[in-house]
Amino acid sequence: MVRAWGGVPDVTTIDPPLHLGRASSAEIYSLISSDLLYAEAHLTKRSELNSSDQGRATSGAAEALLAKVYLFQKDFVNAELYALKVIQSNEYSLEHRFIDANGVNGNNGVESIFEVGALGVEDYEGGGAQYANTQGVRGTPNRGWGFNRPSIDLRKSFEPGDPRLKGTIIDLGDTIDGIYIKGDPDPANDPVITLNQNGDTVNIQCYNRKVWTPGNDTPTQWAHHRRLIRYADVLLMAAEALNENGKPTAALTYLNQVRNRARGGNNSVLPDVIVTDQSLLREKILLERRHELAMEGERFWDLVRTGKAATVLGPLGFVPGKNELLPIHQSEIDISQGSLTQNPNY
Repeated sequence: MVRAWGGVPDVTTIDPPLHLGRASSAEIYSLISSDLLYAEAHLTKRSELNSSDQGRATSGAAEALLAKVYLFQKDFVNAELYALKVIQSNEYSLEHRFIDANGVNGNNGVESIFEVGALGVEDYEGGGAQYANTQGVRGTPNRGWGFNRPSIDLRKSFEPGDPRLKGTIIDLGDTIDGIYIKGDPDPANDPVITLNQNGDTVNIQCYNRKVWTPGNDTPTQWAHHRRLIRYADVLLMAAEALNENGKPTAALTYLNQVRNRARGGNNSVLPDVIVTDQSLLREKILLERRHELAMEGERFWDLVRTGKAATVLGPLGFVPGKNELLPIHQSEIDISQGSLTQNPNY
């Protein structure tokens, strides 16, 4: 909430006053940090979970989220500290195959640090989750609504031969788990290729591979386990913090671990990064985050916190000084009778 809307009401009781103003972002971040430090001290480790408790938050999840909280505040010293705590705990590792990092074979697996599980039923109360269904393949097979399509820009940004491209994007004609992806071929509903007035390709009918679950109907798509934080993310957070703290050699160690898994044994692609210049390495790490974590909900926040949103998203309508935050819902302002104030420039 705080990264999306800025300072929000500081509520720590089940019976708060009706009219609450907005706390500052700093106050909310302080509350978050104190909550997570308490969680770190009181939650169990992943290796200590009983089989029936798989999927519950752990001390490692608290530490990983702390690293992300500190990274967003540009507190790179603490971001390094907590990312390295997760790494040095030896509780986690990378899945051997990139697609398993978000796939069913990696559910509650070695790479999953913080995850929301689900069952393959088209029903919230029965344990299903519609997050993946809204992004599932339209048409044939009928997996969902086809929202959140991979962009042309994302597709073109991958390095030559990067296997993560096909681990991120489902194209029409692919066969996954024995299921042929036909999609929705009716151009009246969903054109396969969209061109602009200059004849440039601006959209291709394709889908998010990372939410795929085996099956050819809608209910099975509701079984996706959403990874909120995975080990590759922590490795890249560590690399970023170490680089900002003047430790490029250590940063390269964790960055290249991610690239090594990504190349899938093909040493002719994704060579190790060797640059140690802080500015250049900063760009390498951010690009690696784009490719490793594509379609996982990190890109926008990475651009905002690194100050690159205006440059990258400006041509798409991003307005500096405004779109770093979302607008406060007018209905919430009305309910508060003016206690809540709108974000700038909305």
